[in-house]
Amino acid sequence: MSESVAVAGGLVFSLMDNGNPEILVIDDSFGRVTLPKGHVEKGELIEETALREIHEETGIEGKILCPISRVSYAFTSREGFSGTKDAYYYLVQMTGGQLHAQLEEVQGARFVPASEVTRLISRMGYPNNVDVFARGLRLIEEWMHHRLIRPEIVTLSLLSASITQSDVRTLCRQARQYHVASVYVHPLYVRVARDSLQGSLTKVCAVIGYPTGAIPSSSKVSQALMAVEDGASEVDIMLSIGQLREDNFYEVEQELASIMETIQDKATVKVTLESGLLSEMQLLEGARVAQKAGVQVITTSTGFVQPYASVQTISVLRKMLQGGIGIQAFGDHLHKEKTRALLLAGATNLVVQGSLRILNGDASLAF
Repeated sequence: MSESVAVAGGLVFSLMDNGNPEILVIDDSFGRVTLPKGHVEKGELIEETALREIHEETGIEGKILCPISRVSYAFTSREGFSGTKDAYYYLVQMTGGQLHAQLEEVQGARFVPASEVTRLISRMGYPNNVDVFARGLRLIEEWMHHRLIRPEIVTLSLLSASITQSDVRTLCRQARQYHVASVYVHPLYVRVARDSLQGSLTKVCAVIGYPTGAIPSSSKVSQALMAVEDGASEVDIMLSIGQLREDNFYEVEQELASIMETIQDKATVKVTLESGLLSEMQLLEGARVAQKAGVQVITTSTGFVQPYASVQTISVLRKMLQGGIGIQAFGDHLHKEKTRALLLAGATNLVVQGSLRILNGDASLAF
């Protein structure tokens, strides 16, 4: 009997006291050195399987940084079943737990200095794991040299017209595994996201007035307050594009003052400026109004209008803004180098549309 099986696991690392990385390995039931992994259960995301199996086999908890690669190979089980396994591996940063091997499944679990792993695997590992370890070690180097985009500065945006509750739940389940900063959802789905992220460090951000900002100020105030009451710890207010383009900055200022007075300390308040539709003067004046109102973060665009944030936009905003106000750039998840340029120009956070591809490292083989 032949079957196809999906398994998932990861290369877990932590930093030793000397700052060098060490790698979590297991001694499997055959006495070979390998990585913790296990079968994807029905209804599980691959990322959920990877972290669950790591914890079950070793006691270690972690967060996913990026994919490493997928390895496919033939297998024959002890019961005589044969088939193909697709093994999905992730780079995982240790966040907690206590090391102890699940002796029913493996013979042991231990951390090995990264400098010794390659030699160990060549002697006692599996040939089809050599590339996984090699790529994983290169990705750790990327992470240590700040070449990987870190999940904790990324917000996942899910705002298209076709979004369902199921889509929001799936996005939030994925966000949990990476510990991303937040998820952007419409006010209707705040409670769904809140429940899906219960116990997670990832925050729920409700977008108010997206994508044009062309709703009455009273509606924005009531929507923002309702979103906070439903469980949003952040709100992002879409400033009226039309009012900014007509230089009606007083009206924008009054609107923000009303929102800030209502929300007060209940949530982090962000504002969005659709930078692709504004002149530099309008952009800077909108940012000035937001700064005066006490807004904590300025977002460059909604993702509904091209072009997204530019290096020039970020640079102009960074020079003007004071007092540690964050700049959240809407990045193109298909162009990692452009996104890195936004960060170098002064962006503090990134928003990407419903995809974590931006997290892939140079050594990742995306799957």
